[in-house]
Amino acid sequence: MYALLILNTEPARTTLEVHANGIFDVKWSASDRFLATAAGDRTIGICDPRSFTGSALQILDGGHYSTVKSLAWDPVSDNLLVSGGRDGRICLWDLRVQNRSNTLYGMHRPVLEIPYAHEIVAGKP
Repeated sequence: MYALLILNTEPARTTLEVHANGIFDVKWSASDRFLATAAGDRTIGICDPRSFTGSALQILDGGHYSTVKSLAWDPVSDNLLVSGGRDGRICLWDLRVQNRSNTLYGMHRPVLEIPYAHEIVAGKP
């Protein structure tokens, strides 16, 4: 009689539960250590998939008033991230900075906000 040995060669998977709404963009950081997710709940999640906790290391909140649609990491740093939202805002996030006014639950505010990024504002060229 022969025994059949089946080896599972598929790597382990991690499920990240970061947002309460749909995810619109996902980007790896320059070092491939962190994963940023942009979502319809107006937040950005920063995760380390290798930590296997399934939750976010940081939640970036307070920069957008609508769905966060796009993300871009600094090409050489894991500390700087830019987000663009349906609200027309562009936000620059520095993960080294913790804003004292909004640190509840690890939430942060952007260090720079550009409102009306794709709109013409009356009186401005």
